[in-house]
Amino acid sequence: MESEKKYIIIGATHTGISLAKKLTALSLPVLLIDTKTCPDRLIKEFYYQVSIMDDAIMREALCYFVTFDEDSANIRLCLAINKLHNNAQIFTMLAEESLGDKVSHYLPNFHYINPAKQAAIQFVKTALDNLEDIGEETFKWKRIEFKLDVLVKKALIFILGTMSISVLFFHYYDNLPWIDSFYFTVTMMATVGFGDYSLKDNSNLSKIVGSIIMLLSITGTAIIFALVSDNIIRKRKELSMVLSRYKGNGHVLVIGSGSVGFNVARLLTQMNEKAVILDKTLDGRYSQQAISHKIPYLVGNAQDVANLYRAGLGRCKVIICATQDDLTNLEIGLNARTARPELRVVLRIYDQNLAANLRDSLGIKYTLSMSFIAADEFIEMSNRYFAS
Repeated sequence: MESEKKYIIIGATHTGISLAKKLTALSLPVLLIDTKTCPDRLIKEFYYQVSIMDDAIMREALCYFVTFDEDSANIRLCLAINKLHNNAQIFTMLAEESLGDKVSHYLPNFHYINPAKQAAIQFVKTALDNLEDIGEETFKWKRIEFKLDVLVKKALIFILGTMSISVLFFHYYDNLPWIDSFYFTVTMMATVGFGDYSLKDNSNLSKIVGSIIMLLSITGTAIIFALVSDNIIRKRKELSMVLSRYKGNGHVLVIGSGSVGFNVARLLTQMNEKAVILDKTLDGRYSQQAISHKIPYLVGNAQDVANLYRAGLGRCKVIICATQDDLTNLEIGLNARTARPELRVVLRIYDQNLAANLRDSLGIKYTLSMSFIAADEFIEMSNRYFAS
């Protein structure tokens, strides 16, 4: 293997691998470097495994692409490369654009892209290209089921378990009848103590067991009240900030409020298009930003068709599934196509083999990969620089 390559890619991520394949297809010399074993047999010829990332920056090249998914790793490597090879051009991807702008101000050979923003442009273009507006249609709404929080379930199981042990102990050890044992356990755990039953004259073991049960019941009850209060406050917060149902029509339904979903919805609103976000949580990084941009936001699992209907599936003109999971996007897309066969469905798919199979087998032709889009943008950016 040559010791020097014109294009060195550091990071065997989806973007790094996609970029390497595209550059080799252009007959350009490429070296892809990472600490892990080769993840794709198609890139073995130009893949080089190192023990630590510092080994990667020792190789000289005219152009470096740093393609890890974390901003911190990309910035650290870019600064290290610049220190050793300050004449080399460095390209990377960052979610925090303000940080990228500051680094670019001090390092003229540093260039970055925001993959989510670049992907958003392509998603919106694909979604709206030659698309006719869809009129309002009527659908029958389904009942939405609300499930008990898993932590509340565990706390209830803990309380019931403690109660069962107490009933069994006082029945078999202190010879109380079943109903009296149950009654005494309830009054003890509820700290009511009517005085009709007491452990004053019982054995030391009964007193110790009773004390432990009282402490456990107080702790368990406090936990349950805390969890229930937290759920109520969170639900009230969600209800105050998001919609329960979207009643408009002619909108673009965006599934997922991550980096791609948020940027897609924001770009649509900037184009005076109506965008509606459906996500299963309000805890996402971009959720509050979406709400602050006054983008209609609904909380619910999009894999449940009833929630899609709540978000206006029957009246939207296109649906964009932009979560970070291929199979989740596929399931949501298929549900939407089943409900409305004529609806344009755009899926975010990392796996290009899966994307090809979807086009061939299921007729879902609108599939996009953020890594492929970012790779194309890297190539275009580097070509612009070297052309100038």
